[in-house]
Amino acid sequence: MDRMPEDRHLRRARVLLALGLVIWLIVQARLVQVQLVKSADLAQDVVIDRTEYIAAQRGDIRDRHGLPLAVSVLVPQSECDLARRGPYRRQYPQGQMAGVLTGIVARSEDSGFTGKEGIEFQYEPLLRGVDGLVRYVISGSGLYCRFEPLRIDRLPRPGTSVSLTIDCVYQALAQVEADALRSRHDARWTGILIMRPQTGEILAAAASPSADPENFESGLSTVNPLWSRP
Repeated sequence: MDRMPEDRHLRRARVLLALGLVIWLIVQARLVQVQLVKSADLAQDVVIDRTEYIAAQRGDIRDRHGLPLAVSVLVPQSECDLARRGPYRRQYPQGQMAGVLTGIVARSEDSGFTGKEGIEFQYEPLLRGVDGLVRYVISGSGLYCRFEPLRIDRLPRPGTSVSLTIDCVYQALAQVEADALRSRHDARWTGILIMRPQTGEILAAAASPSADPENFESGLSTVNPLWSRP
């Protein structure tokens, strides 16, 4: 009769031991699943700091009276790529009439625009400005973490505007005449330069063919043959 309580305790100990072993096996199986199966998914949840440029607003190019030849305008937020490119688009209000003067810009890898020809290239250090720096947190999958605020390390500083001695009225008249002369004489190119003799200021520098910097076609050039080889 004395052995019955002892057997009951022994059976209970064995049940508890077996239950503990099962729980341990479940935990080990879960660890294996996390390490082997879920590792790729967990890697995407890792967050890292990323620093990007905020492109500065490029300076304007204007004629002697302040009329715009090249400006940077804000684009809709839906089209805005704040990091690297900035919320601006380069526009040329005078179009083809001043294309050989303003030149063109191209998207740069790290930020905004870079001047390629004409005034855009010649005065690139002034027009470009200083880009800002922003730091934010992203997940391993490349998604922005909305719960972590942006941290701006440096605000962008706009570029300096450049005023030319060019007069848009003289430039427009000269461009019309240059196009007409080239067509009339079937010339490879024509150019008209208008200067103020007393000061040497250039009031117009038209060349035909010209190009519209805002609707630039591949293979064309905005190089002005009046002072560069066409």
